[in-house]
Amino acid sequence: MQKLFLKLLQKKYIIFVVLSVFIFFSFGLSHLTHFVSPDEQLWKYERIPHYWKGLFTGELKKTYINDKPGITLALVDGAGYFLNRNLNNFPRETTVTGDSEAPGDFREQSTIKRNFFFRMPLLVWSAFMLLFFYWILNNLTANKSFSSLTVFLIATSPVLVGISQTINPDALIWSCTFASVLLFFAFIIRQKFSLSILSGVFLGLSLLCKYTSTFLFIYFFALIIIWILFFWKYPATNPTAIKKYITRILAGYAFTILTSLIIFIILLPAALIDPEIFLKGTVLYSGIPIFLASIFILSTILIVLASTKTNFLLKILGLFHKSKMIASFAIYSILTVIFLLVLSNWSVGNNFLHIKEIPFDVKFFPEKTTLLEKTLLEFEIFIFSLQPIIILLLLTLWVRLIFDKKHRTPFPFISFSLSFFILSFFGAVISKNLFAIIRYDIILYPAVYTLAAISFYSILSSAFIYKSNNKKLILLAILIISMLSSITLANPFYSNYTSVLLPKKYAITDSWGYGGFEAAQYLNSLPDAKKLTVWSDYYGVCEFFSGICSTSYSPNSTKNPIDYYIITRRGEIRYLEKIESNKKKNKDTLSIYSCYGENISPEWELNIDNRPNNFIRVIPASALIEK
Repeated sequence: MQKLFLKLLQKKYIIFVVLSVFIFFSFGLSHLTHFVSPDEQLWKYERIPHYWKGLFTGELKKTYINDKPGITLALVDGAGYFLNRNLNNFPRETTVTGDSEAPGDFREQSTIKRNFFFRMPLLVWSAFMLLFFYWILNNLTANKSFSSLTVFLIATSPVLVGISQTINPDALIWSCTFASVLLFFAFIIRQKFSLSILSGVFLGLSLLCKYTSTFLFIYFFALIIIWILFFWKYPATNPTAIKKYITRILAGYAFTILTSLIIFIILLPAALIDPEIFLKGTVLYSGIPIFLASIFILSTILIVLASTKTNFLLKILGLFHKSKMIASFAIYSILTVIFLLVLSNWSVGNNFLHIKEIPFDVKFFPEKTTLLEKTLLEFEIFIFSLQPIIILLLLTLWVRLIFDKKHRTPFPFISFSLSFFILSFFGAVISKNLFAIIRYDIILYPAVYTLAAISFYSILSSAFIYKSNNKKLILLAILIISMLSSITLANPFYSNYTSVLLPKKYAITDSWGYGGFEAAQYLNSLPDAKKLTVWSDYYGVCEFFSGICSTSYSPNSTKNPIDYYIITRRGEIRYLEKIESNKKKNKDTLSIYSCYGENISPEWELNIDNRPNNFIRVIPASALIEK
């Protein structure tokens, strides 16, 4: 028994990682089939089947299924598609607009089965990637304690669990992007081409999720410059070694990019037939050509300096090494100030900065929005989707790094690079005038949890804590309880997680289909539910309702008078935009319009996270008549 205990003790990090994956998977199974998010219908019924049909019939043009392009989703969900083939002979539960094509009883059963088959592969993929992250991090840092801690933090992120349940390219882009980033870190430090090529494989998969991953073309080269200028312990007395090293690291970058392009073409055969698909999705994507040209010029200059002007290069390196503290101070200070401004303004300050409220689901910032407003609004959504303890750990790390002149904080290159990743991502988004929602920020979350793990690990390694196992256990228990409490409280609406630091009167995300199942269950519990006719302003209700259901922008109740209206915040925006432009307003559209009145009392209501601005309401038609 004692020998068994000792063996288990030696495997404690592996056990902790496996438990973390189990926690992630268990929470992911909760509510897995009981919601429908926007665009999922398109992926389930059209895009994913078209990709596989194009492959098997040889009609390779059909493999170009979307401008995202979402190919990685089609590949991973191929298992769901083939396991789901028996259901493909039945009518769709709903059309793209949400109207019923199948009988009510069949509709719910079919939706649940399809959701299970298409979502389970995504959840399994994400769970597997957690194990892969542990392998990469351990390879990168040779520190099992830190690696396992990082995996635990990522595994208990409500937002990452929630996105991994959704049939959308965002369900995969976060893990593919982070794997590529970590592998490139490992290549820079370990100098193994196998790591740069593997990084390219995941970069290719990330590009096949969304073209915006071309951002990594620029970021990876920036990493090389950061490493050479600030962190590389260059051999000052060996010019040949300097030239060889710089040539090798640039070759590794080229291998990463080239591998990603090969993966892109192989898995998206339509790009072979139409080169425009390949070019616009990779090297000619918006803004990328000018950066690639700059990268080529800078790479050439580096090689020339290393080959012929070694002494001059050494002077440059010496100068930048001395100024590393200035660069670190700038990045960590900017992030710290932004975080503190956002927290103080919205958490306790009642918007004392008077930042103009902008709906978080608009795609672009309105004209005359200042740079400060854009920055704080972008970070508001991101910061308040993180657990309080994660925010605290981030601020602790950045403040410590600002004053860490003796470089005692562990993993300085990773800390600097991931902090730069966050800042440069938001810089790119703001430069495009985009207002990013949580789904668009999704690639940042693994980076944030890694930084939080570095912060926690550095606290445990501090002189005050290091020699006291009791203090270590207490801090670890606080972290574990805090993380598990947050994800438990977010269950089952993980993607709508919002920090308790944000007052309830604010909301940073829409229901995204959450609550529709619960509303349908209430309606199904009513007498003669199968004979009822309901209208919903958003997805996720009709698929689970046993009666007649519609989401048409121009409903007609002549044949089936509407008994109940289901309204949501996002649906309100979506519908009112249409009705205002609809010149032919009939009695039905006017009735729906009145549903959003302040004096209308719902018969049933769900406020996700107890936030009134994130509502799902069931309103009986009789309430409108009485009014």
